[in-house]
Amino acid sequence: MRSPCFRRTVPLPVILVTLLLAGHAALAQGRNESPALLIEKAGELLFKAGRYSEALDKFREVVERFGEPEDVIAAARWNIARCHEEMGDDEAALRAFLDFERHARTDRDRQDAAARIAQVRARLQAEVTVEAEPAGATVRVDGEVVGTAPLPQALRLDPGTHEFEFAAEGFRPRVESLDLRPKERRTLRIALEPRVGTIVLSMSDGSTSPAVVLVDDQERYRGVLPAEMLVPPGHHRVVVRVPDRPDPFQQDVQVPDGGGVPIAVRFPEAPAAPLPPVAPPATVPKVAVAKEVSPSISAAVSLSAGMGFVHYQGKTARTHANIEAGVGLRIPSLPWLRPDLSLAASVEAPWMVLVRPGIRWHAGSWPVFVRTAGQAMLAPVPAGGVLVGLGADIPILERLALLIEADVSLWPSALSLVPIEFRVGGGYAF
Repeated sequence: MRSPCFRRTVPLPVILVTLLLAGHAALAQGRNESPALLIEKAGELLFKAGRYSEALDKFREVVERFGEPEDVIAAARWNIARCHEEMGDDEAALRAFLDFERHARTDRDRQDAAARIAQVRARLQAEVTVEAEPAGATVRVDGEVVGTAPLPQALRLDPGTHEFEFAAEGFRPRVESLDLRPKERRTLRIALEPRVGTIVLSMSDGSTSPAVVLVDDQERYRGVLPAEMLVPPGHHRVVVRVPDRPDPFQQDVQVPDGGGVPIAVRFPEAPAAPLPPVAPPATVPKVAVAKEVSPSISAAVSLSAGMGFVHYQGKTARTHANIEAGVGLRIPSLPWLRPDLSLAASVEAPWMVLVRPGIRWHAGSWPVFVRTAGQAMLAPVPAGGVLVGLGADIPILERLALLIEADVSLWPSALSLVPIEFRVGGGYAF
């Protein structure tokens, strides 16, 4: 027996009479109606009157005190769950319906319980909005595929712990766990990390060199070695081209995910020229003393344009635009010292002409240099001064370089004027 519980207004006298009957349930032992039935009916009247808490007490009393009749006990269990529903406690209602299902004796009772349990669980479900990158990433929840990013709508999940898995080609997979409360609203934002490895290139002799690097026939780097490059994990062919080498360096590598592969770039040594045959001495043999041949001195020319500013008496003014042509010497035995001589002239009034003999101080084969020079103004007024600058010769082609420089001039005749000048140009090495 299961009572159909619903709201209905019941006259107060009826409720009082019923409660009186329930209070004297012991007197019914000698009658046909059981005390459990009388208390259960009292609970039904309280339920219909909207007094759910009091009705719940009556239904619990029936279940806790009596073991029969079975249909009365089943009705009380059902109505316990209904009281919780009406009071808005869906979690308690779910436990009560599950308890009713465990004690159900008929197929109809089990079907009714399953339908109610599904309704309550739907009300208790949490909502999770998933925002994942990259687009197209596969999303799994508790091992089941639920779609690909971006998901068109929020996921409805039962309360508890759930495991979210994200995977996409070329990216590292990721797993996140969420502990969801009943009726909770959550947003899960995930950005997968790309799978990458590192190729580390350096010259085998420890020197630096301008180079062009191709990976799988695609140019990936143009600059000075040593250098590092990020590439997808897997097999790659690396090709390195450097000036003055007709044949490139090539090597196949297997790059691990998250790891690095060092490559020492080595070029074969040029074969030495064969020595000419030596004629036998006609007279007494003499010891030939070889003369040390000094390596040849190379030269380079440069042409640049410059302009800057000067701060004087609280004001900042632009200096006159000028061009500068220079010639420098490279001495192999002194690679860090390069003498040069330049001629600078303004290209706007007032016209000025300066001669600047000096030295560029280089750090080995690095393209950066410090320039120190004297400077003599030939026009409009003869004057002498010094110049200090910092610049770089950046290789572009085999013999061409980009010149970038910043200079500070000091004139003893006008110490309050310290012009700062910036130059951009190019150079060619012979």
